[in-house]
Amino acid sequence: MGIALWLFLLNAEVLASTETLPTMTAAAPILIVDAGVLPTSRFYFLDKFDEWVQKNIFTFGINSFRAKAALESAAEHVAELQFLNAQGMLTNKIAQALLASWQDNMVFAATIVGNDFAHGGRPVQLADETFRTMLASVDAIQTEYAGNIGDEEQRLILADNFLSHTEEQITSSLLPETAGIPDQVLRLITDDVMMEVQKSLEKIKATLVEEKSSSVKRAGSLSLLELAAQDEQSAKDYYEKNNFRAALENLEEARRALRLVMNDKLAIEMDVIVDKTELNSRLDETVDLLVESGLVDVAEIDAERAKISAAYLE
Repeated sequence: MGIALWLFLLNAEVLASTETLPTMTAAAPILIVDAGVLPTSRFYFLDKFDEWVQKNIFTFGINSFRAKAALESAAEHVAELQFLNAQGMLTNKIAQALLASWQDNMVFAATIVGNDFAHGGRPVQLADETFRTMLASVDAIQTEYAGNIGDEEQRLILADNFLSHTEEQITSSLLPETAGIPDQVLRLITDDVMMEVQKSLEKIKATLVEEKSSSVKRAGSLSLLELAAQDEQSAKDYYEKNNFRAALENLEEARRALRLVMNDKLAIEMDVIVDKTELNSRLDETVDLLVESGLVDVAEIDAERAKISAAYLE
C-alpha cells in the first residue's frame, strides 16, 4: 500500500464520516489487485511484515483505516492464489496458508465494520466494500479450485463447505443482529448479492446445457437449481417488504446451492466410466456430499441417483 493509496483511504474516510447516508448504485463485485511479492519468493516475509505495518502502524489506530487495509490484504492473497495457480506453482500447503490469511483478514474487517454499526456508526461505504470483496473473493477462489488441473495427488482440495462457513462468519460479523443498521445499507448489500445470484443462475444453466451434450451428469443439479430459484424468489418477496436481512439470508442459501451445483465432486463424466461398479462408487461420493450439505431431500437424491444410473445403461 503506497502513499497514493493511503491518501485515497484518507479521502474515503472523510467521505464516510459525513452524517448523510450517500446514495450509491449497486454493481457487480470486482476483484482486481496486483499479486505483488509471491509466497514462493524468499522475500515474501518482507511482504508479510509490510502487511502488518500497513494494518497496525500506518492506520494510526483508526478502525476504518485498519479495515480497509485488511480488505486490501485479503484481495491480494486471492490474487496470489490466482497467479500461482495459473503458473502451476500453487501447492496445497501454500493455498491453505493463503486461504487462512484471506479468511482472517476478511473476518477482521467485517468485525470492525459490525462493531462500528453496533456503536451507532454509519460506515456505509466500508460495509458495501467489505461485502463486495467477500463476494468477489469467494467466486474467484471457487473458480480457481474448480478449474485446477493435475493428477490426484497434486490437485488442489478445497474443504467441503469452507466457503459457505466463511461467508456465514463474515456476514454475521459484518451485520450483527444487535446493530441498528440503516435500511439503506442493507438494501445496498442486498442489491449486490441479488445481482450475483441472478448472474450465477444464468451462467450455471448455460453450463449445464453445454455439459448435457458432453455426457457429464451432476447429481442433484436440478434439485439444487430449483432450491436456489426458490430462495431467490423468497429474497425478492422479502425485499419488496423492506425486510433486507431476511432477503440476504435467502440469497446466501441460494449462493450455497449454486456453488454446490458446480462442485467438481458432483460431476460424473459418463463417457469415461468403465463399468457399473465404478459408476456406483462415484455416485456414493456425490450422494454423501449432497446429504452432508443438507440442501437436498434424501428422496430427491435417491431419484437423481437412479436417473443417472439409468442414463449410463442407455
